[in-house]
Amino acid sequence: MKAIASLIYLLSLITIYATYLNNESSELQYILYNDLGSGDYKESSTSRFDIVNFEFPNISQSAIPIKGIVARYYFFGGDFEKAFDLLHSSKKANPYIMFNQSLIGEIHNYLGVQDSALYYNKIAFTALPQNNKHFLELSKSYVKNRDYHKIDSIFDLVKGKKQPPI
Repeated sequence: MKAIASLIYLLSLITIYATYLNNESSELQYILYNDLGSGDYKESSTSRFDIVNFEFPNISQSAIPIKGIVARYYFFGGDFEKAFDLLHSSKKANPYIMFNQSLIGEIHNYLGVQDSALYYNKIAFTALPQNNKHFLELSKSYVKNRDYHKIDSIFDLVKGKKQPPI
């Protein structure tokens, strides 16, 4: 009987800790999504990055990897290495939406590393060609490489889409 009580007590502690981590993550996600929605990435939002556990839960409430959202802040802040580290370490968090690959391609475009930008943007677009962001980033890569005819070919894949414009 004592073993069962100990087991219940241990499971209760684990559950309380997991709930605490989830609550901390939810509070941070609220701040991040407010910034994401407004397009205004505030320095004050980054104050909790050093103390929050990004491993649990590793995806946000909208299925975007949390480390990917945080990497965007580091990208805008000019800390590209930290952004790349976060993006590469969270590729498996939700590989189906290609958020990380698209952001890696966007950063490489910004840095002028065209071969890497094209590589990652092709991966993202090939996996989800109907995603406006992936189309936009691959188009930027083609423009920077002066491959204008390729923009026409990818546009043919998405032109019949019934979604609002980019």
